[in-house]
Amino acid sequence: MPLPLRVPPDADDHDLARFLKARNYDLQAAKQMWEGMISWRRENRVDNIHEWFVFHERSEYEKVFPTGLHKTDKEGHPVLIQQLGRVNIGALYKVTTDDRIRMAHIAENEQMRRTVFPACSYRAGRPVDKLFTIIDLEGIAFTSVMRTTSILKMYMQMDSNNYPETLARMAIINAPGWFSTSWSAIKGVLNGETVKKIEILGKDYQAALLRHIPRENLLTQYGGTSAGSLTDNIGPWQEP
Repeated sequence: MPLPLRVPPDADDHDLARFLKARNYDLQAAKQMWEGMISWRRENRVDNIHEWFVFHERSEYEKVFPTGLHKTDKEGHPVLIQQLGRVNIGALYKVTTDDRIRMAHIAENEQMRRTVFPACSYRAGRPVDKLFTIIDLEGIAFTSVMRTTSILKMYMQMDSNNYPETLARMAIINAPGWFSTSWSAIKGVLNGETVKKIEILGKDYQAALLRHIPRENLLTQYGGTSAGSLTDNIGPWQEP
């Protein structure tokens, strides 16, 4: 499959392979997906996003939507933790807007592919281009679930369309019994292979996480021995 005329910064044949895999190696479908991604990047000025977008409200945002990277799993994938259950919807929209949340997510994805994945690859001694994600629903209120999960759906749809095959595994923990209804709506935007990588867990999740993440790399609040906080952003990407 020849490279299109326009490619994202640092894109290579490996990136094209991810799009091919996402479309079950259907060349025409993969080409259409790639061209859609290129158009999306152009419309959102993604190639130089770090030159013009600054998430000034990050410190306040993280107080009402705690999220961050914390070390790596057993295969060297960076671990992203999003405490969706602690999102205060009322406070969130006093701090920022849906559009700025969207742009911040794009900026973080670009940081991932340009800095985090290369650092993890260097540490592992092999290519690392996928993410282990923990979505923590502890404390989620039924009254705000639609607004809260709409953010998760937006993230997943954007990533599936424009950053395919970058999810190693996702664990949704502390999921209340009624979450299955919301999950049915969310997984509708995902392809079948992505859905297979996602595990819905209740409160008995520690053993499942420790199958994939070394105890010393998992935060203490999730059953590991790694001290610190969610926003410390500890990992190979911080090493000189």
